[in-house]
Amino acid sequence: MAIAKVRVLYFSSKGKMAALAEALAAKYQVKSDVIPPAYPCENERIVFILMSIGKKTPDNLRRFAMELNKSRADNVAFLIDGTRSDATDVINAVAEAGANVCDEKLYLNLGFSPSFLKIASDDLKKQVFDWADRIIASLE
Repeated sequence: MAIAKVRVLYFSSKGKMAALAEALAAKYQVKSDVIPPAYPCENERIVFILMSIGKKTPDNLRRFAMELNKSRADNVAFLIDGTRSDATDVINAVAEAGANVCDEKLYLNLGFSPSFLKIASDDLKKQVFDWADRIIASLE
């Protein structure tokens, strides 16, 4: 992993999503954080956003996405628990703000996952790690 300045952020109340964010952050030796993060993104090479989203985009997620300009993040990659149409608002907000939206987005259906049950299967983690590795490789 020769890439520096990686952030892993998530927006979800699902335990599986939190577990995936923590596992991905551990892989790149960074800490995961919720959206909005405790510290703003600054000069990040890549920001991984893992989000559970429904038909209506929450205001705090939309506002965060609208702030991801080139000085905050060069590239943004999305892992989405939801449909393509549900994610369009957030993806477009990031693109309009100026950050590059990575072409490959990972769509999952995590189903019911209580927030206190932060467990993700090894197969699911492998799928996420493989996706993240492809994103990183495309940036190098």
